[in-house]
Amino acid sequence: MDGLTTGQLAKQACVNVETIRFYERRGILKQPRRRRSGYRQYDPGIVRVIRFIKRAQELGFTLAEIEQLLQLSENSGRRMADVNSLAQVRHPTYGSQ
Repeated sequence: MDGLTTGQLAKQACVNVETIRFYERRGILKQPRRRRSGYRQYDPGIVRVIRFIKRAQELGFTLAEIEQLLQLSENSGRRMADVNSLAQVRHPTYGSQ
């Protein structure tokens, strides 16, 4: 079985399981595929996305702004580094640490 369970994802991304579920309900994260057992199965790459969301929140981005940044990344084929650069325009302190 490849992929992460919700608990494994939460641990690797350093967030609470409810945080992941909240992001899914809000539409910031796509609904993951499910195993035959019904458990969610996440792609390991989603860890980086969740860490991006949390870091952006710490820097004062709203969830709406974060969602726009993620959409830019997905829809325009931009790399996350390019999105980070755009984020610095909106919040100059982004990425400074």
